[in-house]
Amino acid sequence: MSRFVLLAGLVLFLLFFVGAFGAENVTELRVETLTSPIRAGERVDFTFSAGNMVGPPCSAFISYWLEEDGEKLQQGSDNFYLESGEEVTEKISLVIPTHLEGAKPFYLEMQCNDSVILASRILEITTVFPVVPQFDYLRVGKSNEDSELEFSYSLRSNKEAKQVMQVEERVVKDGNVVWHRTQKVTVAGTASFNGFGPVLPPGSYQLVVNAVHGSESAEISRQFTVKAIPFPFFTWLMMGTLILLFAGAVVITTRFVLRSLPVKQAFLSVGRLVPSIAGPSIKRMCVVEAESSGVLDEIQLSKLFDQAGLKGKKRQRCFEVAGRIPLEQNVQSCVVTGKGSKILCETTVTATISNNTNRNWNNVELLVSIPDFLAEDLTSIKTENRVEFLKGKPVVKFLVEKIGAMQSAKISYSVDRLIAQAEANSIQLPAVINCKEGEPLVITQVKMEKPETSKMQSEEELKLKEKLLKKEENQKKP
Repeated sequence: MSRFVLLAGLVLFLLFFVGAFGAENVTELRVETLTSPIRAGERVDFTFSAGNMVGPPCSAFISYWLEEDGEKLQQGSDNFYLESGEEVTEKISLVIPTHLEGAKPFYLEMQCNDSVILASRILEITTVFPVVPQFDYLRVGKSNEDSELEFSYSLRSNKEAKQVMQVEERVVKDGNVVWHRTQKVTVAGTASFNGFGPVLPPGSYQLVVNAVHGSESAEISRQFTVKAIPFPFFTWLMMGTLILLFAGAVVITTRFVLRSLPVKQAFLSVGRLVPSIAGPSIKRMCVVEAESSGVLDEIQLSKLFDQAGLKGKKRQRCFEVAGRIPLEQNVQSCVVTGKGSKILCETTVTATISNNTNRNWNNVELLVSIPDFLAEDLTSIKTENRVEFLKGKPVVKFLVEKIGAMQSAKISYSVDRLIAQAEANSIQLPAVINCKEGEPLVITQVKMEKPETSKMQSEEELKLKEKLLKKEENQKKP
């Protein structure tokens, strides 16, 4: 009986001992440092300690995550080796999603042998609003070709505290940046700025202002036109007086001096003032001249074809033709005096197409862009060439029926207007968009042969030679 009691006591002691140890945690897991509150979108570093208090060594597997409405977010994992009775401290980084806000649970779980332990911490997440730049307005002052560009704009931030922003100002013409400036400005709420740009030639431009703060940006733009300065009234009066004096001098010279010259028609040249070939009573004084040659580049051709409404395969064929046929262009803006004291202004644009091949060119078509400063109403253009006006388009099409091999042809148009030098330089070249080449010309060679000597001439020459020989023999005899 005593043996049975002793055995039962031993069994109870063992069960109590095992139960006591089973009630303890054989592994430990604690979150040591985790700063709160945390800004959304930022990275947070946290440390944790893990231990294998009782049991054999293990390869511990750590997983961690944020949770929202039962869904795991921003999950991560790590693993390390734990000896029996060992405790380690590790560091892990976690990026908080930008859309989270408020109190969110953070979980840390470790598996070591057959044990699984879970630790958690509540994180307070705050949302950070970025600094957003915004423009209220952009104004461009009245612009002339002899003055700097003046402009102003208002820039504001969504925060009242001072914010440093980077602002870029640029002037664009035909897709190309002709001027730009970058600077840093300080904005607290709303701030206004005045700017000065370059002195620009007459034409149409676009002013673009861009503001950047971090990943946020804003942009505003305005179209503006730089106008040419018209001749003042006094300048026109003096010019007209000089022209009349010159015309009088030409008449006097023609009547009293040139009558005695053997050549009845003479051409006078004083500086850039030359008589017009239109008639003895018309004189021209060219105020502006500009010359250009070659072909338009791809960007200029694309813009010209867009203005003309060319699309698809026809546009591609026009590209191929325009890129291989160069042209020469001359622009003359002149003051013209007519009968009496009448003074007119005229600008003439002449383009020359040279056919330097051995084939005739037929049905040659030229596309010409007419700028606004030259003619807002295209029907006011004067020309003696065949021309087609494209309805609603700022371009016209000139037609040349034929250009022979190794020959050239000209198209010319004029308007009753005087333009400035910068405007004359900005008139772009036309583009040949159609040209049908004929068959190569074949030049036949003609063989030139000497005419045969007649028999009559040969006999007379022989008789003359015989007489001369006989005369020489008689003279030699004693």
